[in-house]
Amino acid sequence: MIKFYGSRESLIFKLKKLFHTMEIIDYYKIDNLSASISLIDDSKLSLYIRQIQEAPRSMSVRNPFNTVYSIETIINDEGLSEVFLHTLKRSFLSYSEIELEAIVNDMPLLNKYANKYKGAFNDVALIWRDHFVEDSLGLLQNFVNMGLDPSLTLVFDKGDKTLHRKEVWETFEEIGFGVHKLDNAMFNQKSKSSETETLEVKELLDNFINQANRKGKKIIIMDDGAFITNFFSNNTSKLHGIIELTEMGLRRITNSNINVQCPIINAAKSDLKRHITYPEIGAACTFKILQLLGSEKIIGRRILILGYGDAGKNICKNFKGLGVNVSVVDPDYFKLILAAEDGFNTYDNVTEAIFKEQPFLVVGASGYPSITEDDISLLPNNSFITTVATADLTVLKNKSFQKIKKITVPKYGTQYITDKKTFTLLGNGRSINLFEGESIPTKGIDLFKSSILLSAILLIEQKQKLEFGLNKAVLNQWLEENEVFKEYYNLYYKKDIVENIKGNNYSAMEVIK
Repeated sequence: MIKFYGSRESLIFKLKKLFHTMEIIDYYKIDNLSASISLIDDSKLSLYIRQIQEAPRSMSVRNPFNTVYSIETIINDEGLSEVFLHTLKRSFLSYSEIELEAIVNDMPLLNKYANKYKGAFNDVALIWRDHFVEDSLGLLQNFVNMGLDPSLTLVFDKGDKTLHRKEVWETFEEIGFGVHKLDNAMFNQKSKSSETETLEVKELLDNFINQANRKGKKIIIMDDGAFITNFFSNNTSKLHGIIELTEMGLRRITNSNINVQCPIINAAKSDLKRHITYPEIGAACTFKILQLLGSEKIIGRRILILGYGDAGKNICKNFKGLGVNVSVVDPDYFKLILAAEDGFNTYDNVTEAIFKEQPFLVVGASGYPSITEDDISLLPNNSFITTVATADLTVLKNKSFQKIKKITVPKYGTQYITDKKTFTLLGNGRSINLFEGESIPTKGIDLFKSSILLSAILLIEQKQKLEFGLNKAVLNQWLEENEVFKEYYNLYYKKDIVENIKGNNYSAMEVIK
């Protein structure tokens, strides 16, 4: 069954627009509740439309709720009907105008700065790589509202199994972006297919850069993990600037031989991301792990967190707050001191920690390969492993694990069965908060997405003040100048209090009392 989340008028308009562009349609007729279609091979179909009771599809819930319609198809003849149905289903994956409006409206701080800097993207060409989640849709739609030309925009999906990745993909295409996939795994594989994909991406980027340069555009890269940046290792002079969103990306840039001839904004280690966004990431990881653990008891039981960085620290605190006995492994002794003084059991190596603690759950949060095959063999039977960063569980790609009997359950994980024990990978070995989820609530990520927008404004308007290479502290100062924390506080905390007081007609003296 095909569903549409919006008004009946919008549904009819969408159907007419789609049918008008489909070359296989010979004739169609649409009224309020049905449609009849004749295809060029003389096959015929009928569509029946009815309003249904259905929960909202998007994480952003419009108030009042969207109306939802189902489209039932009846095929009278075969022939090209299957082609028609495939096109119809794909078209209705994209978000409706009402859904897109709800997503954008759920990011009020982002909208505020988009309006403040309206027109700033008129001369920008953008290459963007990140997760295909709804808040990314809100961010890029705001860029379009600020003047970004969709035809001079490339967006790359990282390949995570996010909840609405297909819907976001189709909506990006409908907006007019060039939409592609650039999976982390492509760089880890040593195969002819991955080499071919790499060459195809390089050609795509080269053509895009040439086109943008001919039109006199300022080319900005927004990258998650420095994978796009890596393609320009010897040719960054054609770029206006780079915004790196992750700590792993910063590591790759620092450890690489990239000849940087443009500014790089460090959005990964800003005070904002470390102290406000990472607690949101930690909460999303914790919630998803608890959901996948299902009936497992957690209070009082032992778990092991590998890494006490920005993500690991927050996950540790969340589980401790739930009554879980948490131990931490980190090779960095400064971080171990912090973990110990925060009240956690600490170890400087994984093997000893697993041997002594016998945790029923291990969570990778280090950002590098943190557990070995021998370590996993020490885990108790029927234990669980998962990760926040893909690199932590690199071991599962070893040939020995490929030979082990395993059972993969969609939307859950993979159970590995050996002669001696069984263990279960929750998720797919990538960021658990993104597995079949939207990760952080849209309003929760509003501040960080606003900082990305402001990072772009910094590059566009004040490039002359930036150095070639990594600019570390400049973003913190720029965010303060734009009063982003004041606006965020007033929006999400102070405003609610004031409006509640007004709504209940309290006097100032009554509130004080």
